[in-house]
Amino acid sequence: MLLFLFACVMPLLDTPDNTTADNIDTLIYSVSRLDRSISSSLKLVIKDGEHRGHASGNYFKYGKHRFIITAAHVVESGEVWAEDGLEILKTEVLWVDHDRDIAIVKPMGELENTKPVKIKINYDDNKVGSIIRYAGYPSHLGKMVLQGMVAKQEKDKVVLQSFALPGASGSVIFDNKGRAMAVLSAVSVEMNPWVGIPELAENIVHAGRLDFMDRKFLKEILDGD
Repeated sequence: MLLFLFACVMPLLDTPDNTTADNIDTLIYSVSRLDRSISSSLKLVIKDGEHRGHASGNYFKYGKHRFIITAAHVVESGEVWAEDGLEILKTEVLWVDHDRDIAIVKPMGELENTKPVKIKINYDDNKVGSIIRYAGYPSHLGKMVLQGMVAKQEKDKVVLQSFALPGASGSVIFDNKGRAMAVLSAVSVEMNPWVGIPELAENIVHAGRLDFMDRKFLKEILDGD
């Protein structure tokens, strides 16, 4: 059993439209390719009427195009707004794959504070054993950088030994060369035999593979062909 990692909060308790400076999370990055990739992480505010929630995503560039990769179940939860410093910008959904749980959205305006990184995909046939890292917004913890390893590879997904909580959904997983590998989707839910209730297995993380994305695919989606 899987638990998707979109954090849903009751009305107005998550991220208000006017974010104060005290709520802004900052991380200092080195100049390595991996750290530049991680710096593309964004908090996504999800609006469904008066309800608010949040998820994560990463901001990329391909040629003249600027876009955000996140999880499909995130965009299905309501309107997606990209948080950029003190501002939030509404996004437009360009493409969704429900099976892989991956979506591409486009900011309806220019993000001033978060800089996009050139998208580079890991096309290695065997990803098992690869060390990975991602940045996201798990629960109420703010922006965090987390590390792990690919424990299992499936046709469209990988299983990670890492850590995730609701709110981290949509975070792009990078290898140690800064190449995008997968999109964080869900954690396992296991039955505790001692108390007879389900509980999260936060260290077993499921993510949709990105190695189907080639230049032709990106051009068709981003150009609207």
